[in-house]
Amino acid sequence: RSYSLNGMMGVNSSDASNSVHPGILENRKFTDIRNPSASQASFFLDEDASCIDDGYFAVDSGQSANWRNVIASRHGKGGMLSFADGHAQLWRWLEPGTDKLKGLNAIAPRNDRDLLRLKESTYAPGTFK
Repeated sequence: RSYSLNGMMGVNSSDASNSVHPGILENRKFTDIRNPSASQASFFLDEDASCIDDGYFAVDSGQSANWRNVIASRHGKGGMLSFADGHAQLWRWLEPGTDKLKGLNAIAPRNDRDLLRLKESTYAPGTFK
């Protein structure tokens, strides 16, 4: 298994106090997926084998430059994601080192455009840093 569910989908904690997205409640039903919209909200992500641990793809909502989990780069410097509306996309990486990231809490370059794009597909504008 290499596909993991975006941590903002489904019930993942008893409250919104977890360390991945403190104060932000998950999308518990499909009707909760509004911002980003279902066509922009990442759902399943192909996770790199070096960080497969629990089926939960964590995307930190804070200012951390870490990728809590890393997307697999199996397709020529890109990774596969599916979205809440059912479509899938191959995202080509914008940063030269994204395809080389490995393990849990991999450190990304400052102002990582790939990590920002992932945060935008996970959280509503203004809810992440």
